[in-house]
Amino acid sequence: MLVSPKEWHKDYMIYVPAMMWVKEADIESKEPIPDGILDADSSMPTEVARELTSYLLKQGDSALPIRKLLGKPHYKEISANLQMKDHGPLQLGETWRYERPGAQFSVTFSAAGKLKRTHWVLPSADGYQADRSGGDHYSFTYDFVTTPLARTIAEEPVWRHQGELAYTYLIGANEDVLLLKGDDGGFSGMHHNSSIYALDRATGRKLWQQDMGFGGFTAKMDGDRNAVTVYSGYNPDKKQYEDRVRHIRLSDGKLLWEVKPAKHNGIAMSSARHSILSSTSRIRHRERELCPFWTVKREKNGGKKRCPGITAY
Repeated sequence: MLVSPKEWHKDYMIYVPAMMWVKEADIESKEPIPDGILDADSSMPTEVARELTSYLLKQGDSALPIRKLLGKPHYKEISANLQMKDHGPLQLGETWRYERPGAQFSVTFSAAGKLKRTHWVLPSADGYQADRSGGDHYSFTYDFVTTPLARTIAEEPVWRHQGELAYTYLIGANEDVLLLKGDDGGFSGMHHNSSIYALDRATGRKLWQQDMGFGGFTAKMDGDRNAVTVYSGYNPDKKQYEDRVRHIRLSDGKLLWEVKPAKHNGIAMSSARHSILSSTSRIRHRERELCPFWTVKREKNGGKKRCPGITAY
């Protein structure tokens, strides 16, 4: 039998039920666990269903018996990245979602139909907490939220695009093009692979892509939203660090101009009206000096003019 802890979550910790063995002679009655404990018409309390999932579901379990235990998924989604190894390719898993007025539960399977992750979302009056797990069960997680649970809306998209890397972010857009960046999540807030690319807004077709490797990069769109200026600190084609500032047309990815700043330890880039402003950090006698050193005109790559502390192109 399962023995529930008095408090099953506290101080960012999850406490799982304990298993107690009872002699058969001491059992007065027993009944099997019903099928479909999270079916839409199931009367099982959420707390009981949660404890059963925390004990019965194990990584590597097959999808068929889990489908029998939980019931028919309310929604299915193929988008979760299961690749957690360095430099590995994207591996998509299928997620089943079960939703109740006061709880949401999801299970994610590999392409081979084996359980990889579970995730509960539950209301909380004690503050927001995300991705809490018990013991070494780091793939079986809980979110505690203070806002109403967001319900899934079953709508068919006009089109759908699947990125090549685990995380995709919208940088900007115009009436015809969406500009996005992607990275693999990597390590400690960094990444091993990254890219910037454009999609046709009407069809979702990829128009162009520039790979950025594991170096940092910054992208700033023009005021008219027809081009983007990109700083990158690593050249994946040459497999070496190389600072470049490139001005790229959104519609087709054509390189309009390129500047290669003098060698240094990286730059910070921002935009101002029709110009790109950049600064670099230099270390001198243990004093950190933020030194603006060039400005690029977006309309043209014209003559070079020098002035104190700044170079204009």
